[in-house]
Amino acid sequence: MKFGQFFLFLALLLSTFSASADQSSEEQRRAVLSRKVGDEVLLMIGDSVTIVDPVKQEGSRYTISFATEFAFRPEVLTAVVDSVLQNGNIKSSYFLEVLNCSDNAIVYDTYRGGELQDSLDIVNCNTREYPKACYKIALTFYADEQPKVAAVEEEAGASPVFDPSDPYSWFLFVGAALLLFSGYAYFKRKKEQSIAEHIIPIGAYLFDQRSMHLTYNGETVELTSKEADLLFLLHSSKNQTVERDTILRIVWGDEGDYVGRTLDVFISKLRKKLADDPKIKIANIRGVGYRLVVDVT
Repeated sequence: MKFGQFFLFLALLLSTFSASADQSSEEQRRAVLSRKVGDEVLLMIGDSVTIVDPVKQEGSRYTISFATEFAFRPEVLTAVVDSVLQNGNIKSSYFLEVLNCSDNAIVYDTYRGGELQDSLDIVNCNTREYPKACYKIALTFYADEQPKVAAVEEEAGASPVFDPSDPYSWFLFVGAALLLFSGYAYFKRKKEQSIAEHIIPIGAYLFDQRSMHLTYNGETVELTSKEADLLFLLHSSKNQTVERDTILRIVWGDEGDYVGRTLDVFISKLRKKLADDPKIKIANIRGVGYRLVVDVT
């Protein structure tokens, strides 16, 4: 391949980063799902009457206001938001903030990676309960905010041909090559990280939520999608009680095909699949919900 052709190939690869979906349609979908998040937060606190205020959009940031005060636990709030966005087929990474109504001070924030578990997820203070107060929730999406790379166009007066005698051509060539190499190294490292990051240790088990299986002493036990979602939710609130209504809403959502004992059946199945490690227990908190207890001693 000649230098000029190689340079054009590099420019073509770089230009693909500027391609994006229909911005207007995506913004509308995000606005609708942000309002759905507000509705689910109200249901989370047992409020099925209050109307969610209109969502305020500023660029890729969507702010949800509430006419009622509420308390929240971060692990439950993030699980609710994840569930809504996943069901809405939002695969972009996003930043979640909870702000005080009075002064817009951030009381809680977290970054969630693309496709929810395929990238680094940071959940702060997931064992802390925030007191009842007036809060706003802000969601900032990042997928469509890729840096734009200028195209090489003859109409703009830039020659697409690499000229070995021109120092500026060498500058562009080396810069493009370094950028491509850096991008390759970055995405390779992220891929290697994601392989380890979506594996969750639970006692002596390794839980692969993405592939939906448990590994114990080299042996693999398959999980259904609902079993994997249920185990992930219980692990997110490890050693804390998760209410039955919260579990049903987050794991089963609006499917409406579950009956009173469906959750108990799934809990029983998970207990059997975790039975090889005596330090793991799914406790039934009568009349309230379930708690995943992991003895680390």
